[in-house]
Amino acid sequence: MVGKFRQKAWGKIKIKQGLKFKKVPDVLIKKALLQIDSDDYFATLTRILQRKASIVAERDAFKRRYKLQQYAMGRGFEHDLILDVLKNSDL
Repeated sequence: MVGKFRQKAWGKIKIKQGLKFKKVPDVLIKKALLQIDSDDYFATLTRILQRKASIVAERDAFKRRYKLQQYAMGRGFEHDLILDVLKNSDL
């Protein structure tokens, strides 16, 4: 589980969905998700958004922000956290 976060940079939502698909009990899923350090989680989200921002060629700030937001949501990160990172990092 931690490998999906550290190696593939998946968010908690995507990890949780993957574990539910494999029929892992909810108690074990919650226990596993608590092992993810919140500082590492925030840093990983910031890193993947910065990497994607350098690739996105969109000039319109609104569309660019939307594309970054959709990318991070597709990776399984929480919407509130994504908005915090985008607001604080001027991507």
